[in-house]
Formats: sequence, C-alpha cells, structure tokens
Amino acid sequence: MFLVDRKDLDSQTLGEFNKFELDSVGRTFYTKKLLKQMDDFTQKLIVTMFQKMYNVIKSGHTEMERYKEDKVMSIIEESHRTQFGSMQRIIRQHF
Repeated sequence: MFLVDRKDLDSQTLGEFNKFELDSVGRTFYTKKLLKQMDDFTQKLIVTMFQKMYNVIKSGHTEMERYKEDKVMSIIEESHRTQFGSMQRIIRQHF
C-alpha cells in the first residue's frame, strides 16, 4: 500500500507507477472502490489517500479483518498533515 495525503499526490503517484507498467495501479475515487481492491487478492499494489484508508478501517467491513493478521507493506509519503494524530494511530494499530 502506498498512502498519500493529497489528491494531487495520488494522481502523480499513479501516473509514475503506470509509466513502468500500464494499469499496474488502479485509481480509488471512492472508499467503496478501495474496499473492493483490498478484498481482491490479485491486487499487488494499492495507492490511496490516508483519509480513504481511515474510512475503510472505521467502517468495520469484514474484508478488513484479514489485514489484522496478514503481512502488509505500507509506503507512507511524507504526509505532513497526517503523520500524527488519531488518523495515523488508528491506521497503524489496524495493520
């Protein structure tokens, strides 16, 4: 997972990954789409915003239960606005 804190970084990151391999990373316009991607075992890389990940975790959907046990690698862009506080803490605790 690659977490960013702004829409422009979301678009930029997707563009850069897709330069290497077309359609290697899908876009998550909505939290519901992110939830579907996280339940899809064929998804190797997900780029999304902190706010969407936070919303998915807080939703309590059963799809997120496997991520309490599975190993997940997260790359966190500097995200100055989201590095501290409850949103960051809740995401870290879940994974």
